[in-house]
Amino acid sequence: MSFADYLRSANPQLLEGALLIAADAHPNAQPDRVRGELTSIANALRPDFTPISSAADAASKLARGIYELAGFSGNSDDYYDPENSYIDSVLERRTGIPISLALVYTEVARQLDVEAHGVSFPGHFLVRIDLPSQDVVFVDPFFGGNTVGEDGLEALMVRAGLPPKVDPQLLEPATVKQTLIRMLSNLRAAHTRRADFRKLLVVLDRMIELNPAGAAEHRDRGLLYAKLGAPEAAVADLERYTSLSPGAGDVAEVRRYVDVLKAKQRMVN
Repeated sequence: MSFADYLRSANPQLLEGALLIAADAHPNAQPDRVRGELTSIANALRPDFTPISSAADAASKLARGIYELAGFSGNSDDYYDPENSYIDSVLERRTGIPISLALVYTEVARQLDVEAHGVSFPGHFLVRIDLPSQDVVFVDPFFGGNTVGEDGLEALMVRAGLPPKVDPQLLEPATVKQTLIRMLSNLRAAHTRRADFRKLLVVLDRMIELNPAGAAEHRDRGLLYAKLGAPEAAVADLERYTSLSPGAGDVAEVRRYVDVLKAKQRMVN
């Protein structure tokens, strides 16, 4: 399935989107192996999940199974390694960043009939577990699946440079689209740091497919096209940027750059 076909599907699933993103970087990735590994982890934990007494109980059992038994951990040694964001590598290496470990966590929980969702919290992706009794806990997937209370949430807000008060909307489950965009944003930063322009271009393509009105993504892809020697594509993206965000502070500068690119094209033609 292509990424475009995935986006057109009636009910796109997060894992399938993450697998397609991984396939962009790893053409030989084996999606069935990833799915099978997640199922194996869930099956190993299944005897402990009958019954679940509370959301905290579910979180404790998932933490033990995923981090202690299956051996997952946050990659503190090389946080900005792009492999931390590719789900096949995360399963193989047993390490990742909050959002990719949250995907492992929620997929295992789903197979155990535990309602768990990613939360696109500022600066640090979290997981929430919801029981039908409206029992809710928040979990840090990067630090061993530890539960996060009100003080911990406020500390994360401060670490992200924000006031400590937590708006309840920040704790709502993230949509599939929101999660994939955040995952791709991490990859954009990682590939930019490493000057891996080929992979960066693919990531920007995917971000624009997910959000065609993303002005900054069009600008960044246009500038990258120019760097890669594709002026026509650069002009198209940069003009799209100025139309999407005519009041942006850098629009005048971008328009001047477009004029330079067009002048160079006329000289070549």
